[in-house]
Amino acid sequence: MEYSSKSNKPVDQHQDIELVPHLPDETVRKFIRYIGYKHIELALQDNGASFMNDPRCKKNPKEIKQHDFSPLGCLILSIDGLIMETNDGLEKMLGQTCSELSGLPFIHFVDQDSKSILRSFLADILKLNTIETCEIRLTSITGALLYAHLTGTIIEEKNHYIINIIDTTELALNISTLGLYHNMLQNISEGVLLIRTSDQVIVFTNPALNKMFGYTLQELEGKKVSMLNAPTNLSPEAIAKQIIRKTQKVGNWQGEIRNIKKDGTTFWSHANISAFEDPKYGKVWVSIQMDITERKLAQEVLLQSKKDLQADVKLHTRKLDKINEKLRQELYKRKASQDQLKTTLQNFKNLYAY
Repeated sequence: MEYSSKSNKPVDQHQDIELVPHLPDETVRKFIRYIGYKHIELALQDNGASFMNDPRCKKNPKEIKQHDFSPLGCLILSIDGLIMETNDGLEKMLGQTCSELSGLPFIHFVDQDSKSILRSFLADILKLNTIETCEIRLTSITGALLYAHLTGTIIEEKNHYIINIIDTTELALNISTLGLYHNMLQNISEGVLLIRTSDQVIVFTNPALNKMFGYTLQELEGKKVSMLNAPTNLSPEAIAKQIIRKTQKVGNWQGEIRNIKKDGTTFWSHANISAFEDPKYGKVWVSIQMDITERKLAQEVLLQSKKDLQADVKLHTRKLDKINEKLRQELYKRKASQDQLKTTLQNFKNLYAY
């Protein structure tokens, strides 16, 4: 691809600015190709400023001849901030060709909230004559928002800026997602506990779990998870082993656990435990716990009420049985008396018949 330093588009707000003429220097071209390779090295090694330290970068690079596979965007700006040269990488980012970009103010592609950052970035380069970096947001021709990391310096004698740009949009989105997950962990009402499977040691807790048990993360981190289990007919260690065996067998476990707080108070929680691989801790279990003490108490009250009701029913049933038995006996006696009366009447009738 050939690059042109001539603008084929008028820029209304900068009509009085004279663009710097093209400098077709073969030595400079070779040096710019060297920068292209250096850019690839920077992207792979995450060392965006190293190529700027090369003394040859302070000479007269006017054309940025890049290979299409270069992972970075690169441009030369005039001292007034006009785009003079671009590479394929930047064209792909902004969605325009070099000829379309040439002569346009670079700040037109900068998001409104980042314009002041870019101005300070360029001012520091000019004033300090050093390599500077900044993080800004760019807007492509399609309106897509791009997050970008800029590394720039001033070209001696010619007073041009040379800037390389790394598209960090995916990284920014990943960081944003991680931030969202972090905020969720910090604010959800359920307690979250991360346990290293190799030694059953706690490696992370969220604020809800700390509050639930009355500890801080520093007090729990590095401790055995069994310390949170309240003793029942089994020891805390035995309870932990039972849960671990079931989790290892099927990969997850859920159920109710009787726990003990730092102050010795016991309470019930419902735990949902599953396993996954963590890059830092290796295989871990994540336990999500919900305090169900009130529900458990309500269940116990309901159960006791049911038992009391059943006892009352049995008691009243026995009373009714006794009353029924008395009634049966009374009816039997009345029937016997009636039969006796009938017999007596019949005897009288027979007696007077004679």
